[in-house]
Amino acid sequence: QWALQMASEFDARSAQATQDYKKYIDLTDNSFESKLRYAQFLFYAKDYKTLQEVTSSLAASNPNDPKALVVSRLRGYSAFENKNYPQALEYMNDFFAKAKDTSRVIASDYLYLGRAQKENKQDDLAMTSLIKAVQLDSAYAEQLAEVAKAFYDAKDYPKAIETYDVVNKYNPNGKGSLYNYFYRGLAGYFLYGQGYSAKTNPSKDILVKADTAFAAVLKEAPTTIDVFLWRARVNNLMDSDTDPKGLKLPFYQQYLDSAEVRLKNNVQPAPPVKSMVEAYNQIAGFALYKNDKEKAKLYWDKALALEPQNATASEG
Repeated sequence: QWALQMASEFDARSAQATQDYKKYIDLTDNSFESKLRYAQFLFYAKDYKTLQEVTSSLAASNPNDPKALVVSRLRGYSAFENKNYPQALEYMNDFFAKAKDTSRVIASDYLYLGRAQKENKQDDLAMTSLIKAVQLDSAYAEQLAEVAKAFYDAKDYPKAIETYDVVNKYNPNGKGSLYNYFYRGLAGYFLYGQGYSAKTNPSKDILVKADTAFAAVLKEAPTTIDVFLWRARVNNLMDSDTDPKGLKLPFYQQYLDSAEVRLKNNVQPAPPVKSMVEAYNQIAGFALYKNDKEKAKLYWDKALALEPQNATASEG
């Protein structure tokens, strides 16, 4: 309990507790029940190496004990934590095959099954398992978010979006939620961009949902200026190709307002010149489209003040 309450002392207190518990076991009947309690204790103490040894012994000595199901569970957990992913999947599949009474299946069972499936490249099965884990206990949304980020990093944007949508449904305001909304927005933007470049006529609903995700970030963290930039880019794509209304303008302007204040006050990290020039050029280009040459020149001059050789601003 001391270890759990004080993260900075977890390792030392857990080691001490494990040592004392082992002494207790050695002084008692050393029965299956006692060893099983010891195994459960080892899991909470995060001594996964010893846990794997103890559960292997328990599985061999009492395979038909009514509580052998708990042993199967802990074997799967320890194998995963020890990075033996094929064995972890084998044990978790064995656990679910034996778990005839579904009331004995808990959220962490689906969590470890899903994580093992993910490590064994069974992505679709992993998604199903991890979603069940989060549905039973929203505390596991953090682990599901890691899977979503892995899909995002692999540029599998459809699966990233699907996963982030589940995470954000069950963890709308919890730990890491702003990052989850942010990457959900990015995944939508890049997915639409892929379809747009491939001329597959992607639905603009993808952009609407991406913009909603970015808006959720700004609601909780209104000074996150990079999100203004991404909302501008999303709204630029949402706008009409033939008769644009300038949906991007307020977001590019909000980005510049914040960026200029940061530059004036020397706030670090400084906003990237490239991003500011993008915003100036975008606002100037739309101003010229509306035949407002004075505004267009004003913003192109600002772009050239930051990047004198910028081709877009020079041509403008």
